[in-house]
Amino acid sequence: MPPDSRRGWKHLTALRDEKEFRAKNLGNPYLFRDLVSRLIGVESMPYTQLIASA
Repeated sequence: MPPDSRRGWKHLTALRDEKEFRAKNLGNPYLFRDLVSRLIGVESMPYTQLIASA
């Protein structure tokens, strides 16, 4: 089995969540605008805190 075909649960969960998100927003023509406006409104996080759980 090639090394790239073995995915951990964390990755499989992220892939499932992304698929679900895309399915829910399939008909939203303003999806990019909605995502950007959410990102602008979110409180910033320091890089050290962002990578702490990695």
